[in-house]
Order: sequence, then structure tokens, then C-alpha cells
Amino acid sequence: MTASEAARLTIGGLHARLSGVTVLHGVDLRAEPGELLGVVGPNGAGKSTLLRCLYRALTPESGTVLVDGQDLMAMDPATSARHTAALPQESEPVSGLRVRRVVVLGRTAHLSAWQTPSARDHRIAEEALAQVGASALADRDIATLSGGERQRVLLARALAQQPRVLVLDEPLNHLDIRHQLDALIMVRGLGITTVLALHDLDLALRYCDRLCVLADGAVVAAGPPREVLRPALMAEVFGVRARQVEISPGEYSLWCEPLEPAPDLDAPDVTTPGSVAADLAARGQHAQDLAARGPVTPDLPAPDRPAPDPAAPDLAARGQHAPDQAAQGTATPDQAAPDQAAPDQTARDPAAPDLPNGDLTARSLTASFDPSEEEPAC
Repeated sequence: MTASEAARLTIGGLHARLSGVTVLHGVDLRAEPGELLGVVGPNGAGKSTLLRCLYRALTPESGTVLVDGQDLMAMDPATSARHTAALPQESEPVSGLRVRRVVVLGRTAHLSAWQTPSARDHRIAEEALAQVGASALADRDIATLSGGERQRVLLARALAQQPRVLVLDEPLNHLDIRHQLDALIMVRGLGITTVLALHDLDLALRYCDRLCVLADGAVVAAGPPREVLRPALMAEVFGVRARQVEISPGEYSLWCEPLEPAPDLDAPDVTTPGSVAADLAARGQHAQDLAARGPVTPDLPAPDRPAPDPAAPDLAARGQHAPDQAAQGTATPDQAAPDQAAPDQTARDPAAPDLPNGDLTARSLTASFDPSEEEPAC
């Protein structure tokens, strides 16, 4: 496929509905021959709906899709398939079909009703597999492939169709970073007019010739990537603070971070009423106002409390006494237990025998009698 065979794609006033809801609102867009046009936007912006209109999976409510001035919607299916080929966002594998057979199916648009694929058709399919680096998978059952391998095979099928316009809806899904880069470099080198929907804005900046930004089903910006992905638009549409960083002469990468809690952008058009940035700025100001007020104590009625228990102080004191004893170790014998009566401290004669606990019993008196003090016998 050479650049001279590529077509100019023109989309005018495209409106589309899904389940009674208008999803696209008057989309006007163009892609020059051989150009790689990236379609970006937040989730729900209408990217997949737009691409489905381009390969006739969805009929628009109004508007036109022209390939070199020819109305795509007025073509018969076979003619349309020779003009545009697609890699849908999700595609269920058909068990029992080998990879080589799946790719040869891309040649169907070039065959008559009962015609079988020729040697040339098989050669084109083999070349397409080689282009996406999947030749080693040719004899595998497609149902046994990983998500990334299946994505590469389906891309090969679209290439085998030899279209003038290639429509790729999230073709980098399931691919590791090496195969993502390989796929973008390969698509750029095909010379086919390509419309590509993707979420990676850094790759969009680096590999797309032009970008279209969709939001709420309408085009909000279109043009060269470095002019489109400006900080104001990134804040408004994607809710991020962004900066383009030059990583080598003429090569740029996109640095992004969330716009929370409050944006700090100089661009005056970022904080227009109703914008994402303005909403975030208002939230940030509200948080600052709350912080300036300090803590607020609400005027709440005091809860009902029961009358104090007269025994509570004594119980509390005993509770305090227990940890004090534990901290002091085992109590000595002269320490009276808290719940015992205090010993009798009545004063006594120092010459009196030392009676334990003041217990004047017969046993204690007998034990204290001195025989030397006995009177002589008469």
C-alpha cells in the first residue's frame, strides 16, 4: 500500500443516536491522504461511536462520511469494505479457526460470491502477519491466543483487506509497551489514511499527525498534537494539570497530574464558569475558608445523665488503691487491709507483758509468769 492510494476522509455534520440518546452532535472532521489522525477524549465522549460510523457498524442519524468525495453510506457493503477496514475495540474469537484462515478472511471484500482465495490472497495474508510480527502464530487456534496476540492478528486481517482508510478503535488494548510502540511505528509507515482512537495522550502527542479532541459528543479541538494538548484544554476536558516536556530535540512527552484539590494555572480561560477547573477551584477555596474558621463546636443539648452514686467515690478510691499496691509489691504485715477495722491503739503500761493484739488470755498470762518471783514457803 502506497501513499498515492490513500484517500482523503471528510466527515460533515455527523449526528448519531444510541438507544434514543444523541451521542454525536454535528461532528465535522477531516483526515488528509496518508495522515494518522488520533481521536482522544474522556470516557463517554463518543470516540467509539464516531469510529463505528466510519466503518458502517452504525448508521448515523444525519451527516456525511466521504472517502475521496464518495459517500461511504451510499456504497454497497463490498465496495465499502474495499475503502475502509476496521479493528473494533472488542472482538470475540471464533474457536476452531486457525490464525492464517482468520487473516485470509480479510480478502473477502476482493472476492466474488463463490470465489475462493487465490495464491495471491494467501501471500497478502502472510505479508500482513509478518507486518504485525505474528507469523509464528499462523497455525495456532485463535481462541488459544492471549489478548495481545489476538489484537495483532485482527490488525493483520484489517491490513490484508488493503483499505484506503484504516479505522482502529483502541488498537493498543492488551498490548505490552514494546508491541504498542511497534504497532504505532508500523501504522505510521503504511501510508494509509488512519483514524485511531486511543487513551494514551503521551503516545498520541508523539505519533499522531493530527488530533481531534471529543467531549460530550462534540469536537472541542482539532489540529497538530502540540497545539491541541495545551494546559488549558487538558484542565478543561481531562481534569489534569499538563506540561509538554522536550525529551530530545524536537521530541516531546506529556507530563500530567490530577487537578486536586485546586488548580494553579495562569491561563484565564481555564476558570470559566461551569468548567472543570472552575469547579475544582471553588472546592479548594471552600476548604481554605473552613481551615481559616478553625474547629467549630456545635450547640448540642447536654445528654441526660443518671444521678451520681454515693458509693462511687469509695469504689473509685479502692480502684485507685489496687494499682498502687501492685506498683509497690507485696504489702507488709503491719499494713491493714482496706476493708478491716484499724487495730486498737489504746495506751498501755510499758512494764506490761507484750501481748499480741492485746489478747489477755489464760495462755498468754501463764507464758509470762516468772517462777523466781514465787514467795518462800512458811
